[in-house]
Formats: sequence, structure tokens, C-alpha cells
Amino acid sequence: PRLIEVKNLTSKNHTVELDWSYIDVVCNDSNNRSAFPLLLLGVISETELIITNDVLEPSNNNVYVVINALDEVIELHGKPKQIKVSDEDLHNILFDFCKKTNIKLSLVSRLPSLNKARKESLSMMT
Repeated sequence: PRLIEVKNLTSKNHTVELDWSYIDVVCNDSNNRSAFPLLLLGVISETELIITNDVLEPSNNNVYVVINALDEVIELHGKPKQIKVSDEDLHNILFDFCKKTNIKLSLVSRLPSLNKARKESLSMMT
């Protein structure tokens, strides 16, 4: 959905926790150097449902990947009333989008539902 469409959507009564972290897998970047990719993970706090689980390779445009993932989340699960993140860079990427779409964005120290889902996701990868 476009920004104006998202702004006009009625917020669902759920909170999304969104975070990224490096995963213990080595891949090559666009210059053929070894690098660790990021795992972008999102869950609905109230249900602990994983709603996005994307690997961001070092050569990816992270801003595009994050906004595209959020766009897909909104299309599938509706506009959240709030997005919580614990990473300042991720907060900065989402700030303008959330402001323009009237989604509350919070920078928090803990994401309990997401951390539980991350442990489960990483255990399936190893």
C-alpha cells in the first residue's frame, strides 16, 4: 500500500516488535568479501506470531528491505497501532514512515516476544 493508503487505514489493536541482528552464517558481499548477514525479524507482541523473517545480505539496501517488509506486514496483518524497536538505526529507518502513517514508533530496551521468536528461529537455522 502507498503511504496515503496506510495513513487512512484504521489501526488494528496489535503491536509489532521489529528488530535485526547478525546471524552466525558467512556469506560474500558484492565485493566478494566474507560478511555476516542481518536477520530482520518481526512479531505481533500479543500473539508472538512471526510476521516477517528476512535475511538482509550485506549488499542489500537495508532501508528498502525494511520498508518493503513492513509494507508486506501491513498488507497481510493490517496497520499496527504501534511498532517497537530496540535498535537506533532501525528506529531511524522507520521514523519518517511511521510519522507519515500515524503509527506510534517506540525505541525500547527489551522486546520479549521477539527475543523468544528469535531463539526459535535461530535454533531452526542450525
